[in-house]
Amino acid sequence: YVMAEENIDIQRRFEKRHQDMLLMYEKRRLERLKDISEKVSNSDVFLITFNKEKREITELLNSLNSVELLMNKLDISNLFETISQKMLILQKFVSDSASDLPSYDIRRAQEILSEIRNSINLKRELLLPKTKFAFKSRVKITEKNGNNECGLKKVIDSTESSLLSDQTFGFSNLVGKSLSLNPSECHSKCINLINLQDCTVEIKGCPSAMQIQNISNTIVHCGPISRAIFINGCYDSALHLACQQLRIHSTFNTNFYILVRSKAVIEDCEHVGFGEYMWRYDGITEHMQEAGLEFNVNNWRNVDDFNWLKLNEKSPNWFIINE
Repeated sequence: YVMAEENIDIQRRFEKRHQDMLLMYEKRRLERLKDISEKVSNSDVFLITFNKEKREITELLNSLNSVELLMNKLDISNLFETISQKMLILQKFVSDSASDLPSYDIRRAQEILSEIRNSINLKRELLLPKTKFAFKSRVKITEKNGNNECGLKKVIDSTESSLLSDQTFGFSNLVGKSLSLNPSECHSKCINLINLQDCTVEIKGCPSAMQIQNISNTIVHCGPISRAIFINGCYDSALHLACQQLRIHSTFNTNFYILVRSKAVIEDCEHVGFGEYMWRYDGITEHMQEAGLEFNVNNWRNVDDFNWLKLNEKSPNWFIINE
């Protein structure tokens, strides 16, 4: 009972910090919109409307990160249907505006729509898979503070909060822990990291996908992911990730060391850095092959910011890490 109360308190603190960061970002965004509202052209009106509608779609998509554990498949399907309808409306708006706007504005809008469709399809595949995976019910956790001098790993049963649910696999609601998964524990599974603070995470193997939500001051090293990684709410952290596709939302003051086949996509982010994925461990070459990735094929410098539509200027929200 005491453990349950502590977990609820930790979760509430994580959620409050996440909401505070989102409010701060929204305030800055509204201030920027106010600065340009006095002088608007057709292009400005289009971009403001497009961004507003796009934001509603991505917020619906991101909401699946927090409510998916409480929803049944019918609820999830209905939400995807709502998202699809909004996408059709936004596509029609772009098509109807084409004759009044510069070609580069329309081209950029179409690129963003294509990326959103891709994110929707990836999320649908993740939450409504055609086949079911079998998930292990036990994980290993090591104390980070060094009190366990023997270095023995403590096994936590799935009834405790470290595991997320019967359908997911990973860690949640933890502070100051060293967490690890070996190849047999994470093979072809969807890994979830939710509400972690002051933790280190090391995942060796080839998971199928990964979702990360509300982590702060945390270091993550992960082996190659065969599909996509979704991140929503990451602060003051460092993540070493290899995957086919990477989607990052509402993240601040965080460095990403990545290997990715397609462009990484960020949205509602500030001061996020990108460097090359350099993590190595015994067996990673085989895991890279299994994930369909290659060390010499890496678009880590190619980042697309959904909040920055100017083709001739680089987004100020991300930077290349100089190390």
